[in-house]
Amino acid sequence: MTKPPALELRQLSKTFGSHPAVQNVDLSLPEGEVLALLGPSGCGKTTILRLIAGFERPDSGQVRIGGQLAAGGLSFTPPEGRGVGMVFQDYALFPHLTIGDNVTFGLKGLSRKQRQEKLGFILRLVGLEGRAADYPHQLSGGERQRVALARALVPEPRLLLLDEPLSSLDADLRMKMREDLRVLLKVGKLTAIFVTHDQEEALYLGDRLAVMNQGRVEQVGKPEDIFHQPATRFVAEFMGNSDFLPGRRTPHGVETELGLIAQAVDAPSGADVQLVLRADDVRFEPQAGSRSIVLARHFRGAMNMYRLRLPSGRLLHAYAPHELRYPPGTPVRIWIESQHPLAWFVSTDEHR
Repeated sequence: MTKPPALELRQLSKTFGSHPAVQNVDLSLPEGEVLALLGPSGCGKTTILRLIAGFERPDSGQVRIGGQLAAGGLSFTPPEGRGVGMVFQDYALFPHLTIGDNVTFGLKGLSRKQRQEKLGFILRLVGLEGRAADYPHQLSGGERQRVALARALVPEPRLLLLDEPLSSLDADLRMKMREDLRVLLKVGKLTAIFVTHDQEEALYLGDRLAVMNQGRVEQVGKPEDIFHQPATRFVAEFMGNSDFLPGRRTPHGVETELGLIAQAVDAPSGADVQLVLRADDVRFEPQAGSRSIVLARHFRGAMNMYRLRLPSGRLLHAYAPHELRYPPGTPVRIWIESQHPLAWFVSTDEHR
């Protein structure tokens, strides 16, 4: 008998007033998978988590957890009956309780010895062994987030929901925490949904990504597929600061103002298309007399990011090693050198 998905959303919708926050969302999550749910602010990510957790009732559609109907039609299981743990952006710790009491607050029906055993195990797991008697104000931001994670994990939930849990941390701590979180999720074989608006964070943490826009899921897939083969123009723009180079489909590739690019395009011959380019696809070198020029250079540590202007006025971005410094106004030759097939879209009047 086939095991049901850990989570299944079927045509899930939720409207607040006249604002459709979630529109006909279908998602399926197998056991042990980490799904990164990402998109711009206000796209419906947190509302989906609240619908899964039971903090909101859907207007239509279903939430199924472990094959059991948790919400849909007249059925509605309250949050405490769903076996779901949730980690919030603002930690939501009780300031007057110790770390140990915060973590074990929701545990019911256990003896004191059992509670202490579970507490000791979970604090070791999140790297806070020996801190049970401390209070939240005695901890750093990263440590408080670990307490919130421990509290969500100690009841052994079947599904873990994380709502931008790293967004309030500084850059260095955020990178360390996301590495630790990835290890914790995979070693524990946990099933989780991680909400973020940070593309790099999503690519690092997610076994799969679901990209949302205006309440809808635009694309679901592996990180490499989402990044290199976006299904919509929105996904292409959101995932990695894409540039778009117009061209015309020919029997041998796409003819552009940079010349012929040998790119397979499944469109009628002569169709106007837009190739999706990122900074690592674009190469350039100084060339006297060229009508393409360097507009600006932005230092990125190991790399420089260059903004280039084509004769048409269109802008492209390109990486170059940090030791190569070309001043604005330098004429350059530009070409495309990609190690993967380029994504493309048929041009519309709006984007030509």
